[in-house]
Amino acid sequence: MRGKAPHKNPEKGNVVRINVNTDSMTKAVTDNLTTTKTDNLTDTVTDKKNKKEGDKATNTPPLKVFVQRDYTHGTECKFDTTYPTKLEEVVPRETFTDTINKINELFSRAEELNCSTYTEGCLSCMTGYLLYLCIETNYAKEMKQISMFIQRQNDEIYHPRGVHIVEPMLRGLRCIEFVVYPKPSKQI
Repeated sequence: MRGKAPHKNPEKGNVVRINVNTDSMTKAVTDNLTTTKTDNLTDTVTDKKNKKEGDKATNTPPLKVFVQRDYTHGTECKFDTTYPTKLEEVVPRETFTDTINKINELFSRAEELNCSTYTEGCLSCMTGYLLYLCIETNYAKEMKQISMFIQRQNDEIYHPRGVHIVEPMLRGLRCIEFVVYPKPSKQI
């Protein structure tokens, strides 16, 4: 069945006739509804299957704890060492403080100005920054050290406790994120 629907052109105020094929539209809507019903049915079957298996995965989202930057000493990259109360049952206070202090120490070494960083800056300027194609900067080396330290801490200390430290570089050096995963419920 073909029909014509009037349509006003907003720019000129004229009425324009548009040919609409209602049979193909009806078929498209029906196909869409059938697909949606099938998808919902599949989701329902999957949900029931998960419940029958004992629902091994917990539905509670992980707890995220953020340790913010400490700007009391200026804009240097230093993180607050105040122990968050949300980590009390999971991570000992000394472990948390040691980790944050070591990260702060590594960042202070990365931002340290010494003879080698000045020489690096002068040489890169004289070579039109082509020097950076040949060598790795001191800052980049220290960032790798920080990444390796955090990975080592995650593997040895935090992952066995169900906690993951997200590298501060992934958060724009604004915070250190601790993700606390819920403990799996024991099956009876």
